[in-house]
Amino acid sequence: MTTIKDIARIAQVSDATVSRVINDSPLVKEETRNKVLEVIEQLNYHPNTLARGMKTKKTYTIGLLVATLTNPFYAETAKIVVDTANNLGYATILCITDNDRHKQKEYINILKQRKVDGFLFASVLTEDKAVRELIKSGAPYLLFNRRFSSCQDVNYIVLDNSAGTYMAVEHLIKLGHKKIAFIRGTHNFSTSVERFSGYKKALEDYGIPYREEFVVDGQYDQEKTIHATKILLNLPTPPTAIVCCNDLMALSAMEVIISANLKIPEDIALIGFDNIDIAGHSLVQLTTVAQNKSLMAEIATQSLIKMIEKTQPPDQLVQLVLKPQLIVRKTCGHKVAEKLQK
Repeated sequence: MTTIKDIARIAQVSDATVSRVINDSPLVKEETRNKVLEVIEQLNYHPNTLARGMKTKKTYTIGLLVATLTNPFYAETAKIVVDTANNLGYATILCITDNDRHKQKEYINILKQRKVDGFLFASVLTEDKAVRELIKSGAPYLLFNRRFSSCQDVNYIVLDNSAGTYMAVEHLIKLGHKKIAFIRGTHNFSTSVERFSGYKKALEDYGIPYREEFVVDGQYDQEKTIHATKILLNLPTPPTAIVCCNDLMALSAMEVIISANLKIPEDIALIGFDNIDIAGHSLVQLTTVAQNKSLMAEIATQSLIKMIEKTQPPDQLVQLVLKPQLIVRKTCGHKVAEKLQK
C-alpha cells in the first residue's frame, strides 16, 4: 500500500509537505504542490481515512442538517457544502429534518453516534432545545441561513433578510406602488420573521400605512400560498404589488394571478426572495432578492472545519451577516399605472 512516506521520497519533499498538499494547505508553493500531485496521481494514492482518524481521533465527517430538498435553495447549498467539505478532506452525512423538532433531535443523536466531527445546521427554528444542548456540549457547529431569535453567543452565517425585503418594498414604492401586500413564511423561522420586519420598516419609513389585510400567511407552502394569493386578489381594494417570503411562494402566487386573467406587472407586480435558478428563466423573469448562496455555504463549511481542526480560536464566535441584492426582472419592471395607485 502506498503511503505518504513513499510519495515524499519520490517527490523529494518532507512527509509534512505531502500532508499539507493532501489537505490543500495554502502554505505550499505551487511548483511543489504540482510535483507532489503528479506523484500522487502516478501512484494512484488515496488517503486512508480510517488510519488517519485513528491517529487524529477524528472521523473526517461532518453532519449537514437541512430543512428540505424540495426548495432549490437547500438543494443548491447542500451541493456546495458537500463539494467544499470534500475538497478539504471531509465527507458529509446529509439529514433532512422536514422542519420537525423531533426528527432533528433524532438526527443529532444519530450523528453523535456516528462520531461526526462537526454539525452544520440549515434547519433551526427561532428556538431549538436539542441544538442548544448540542452547543452546550462543546461540539463544533455552525448555523447557516437560519438562526435563533436570540443568538449573541452562537455561531451563524445568514443573510440580512430584513434589508432584503426593505429593498424590495422600497423598489415598489419608487415605482409608484402604495398598496403592497406581503405573503409571510412560517412564524418560527428567523428568515420569515426578519423578512416581515423589513417589509414593515420600509412602509413606515416611506409613510405608507400598514394594513393588516395585506399581510397573509403562506408558511413557505405551495397550497397555503395559493390560498393566500386568492385572499389578496379578492379584497374589496386589492394590492397592486405582492412581496413573497421566497421564490417558490412567488411562483405559486404567479400561477394564481395568471389564472385570474391579470397581467404581471401591468395589473399586479410580484417579487420573490432567494433568486433560485428558475427565477431567471426566460418564461418566469421573477424580480427577487438574491442571497449569495454559494458564498454562504462555502464560508459556513470552511468555518466549521476550521473549528474542527482548531485553526480558529475557540473563544472567537463566527457571526457573519451577508448583504442581499435586488435582482430586477420583468415582474415589476416599470412605473405603476396612475389608476392603480388610487
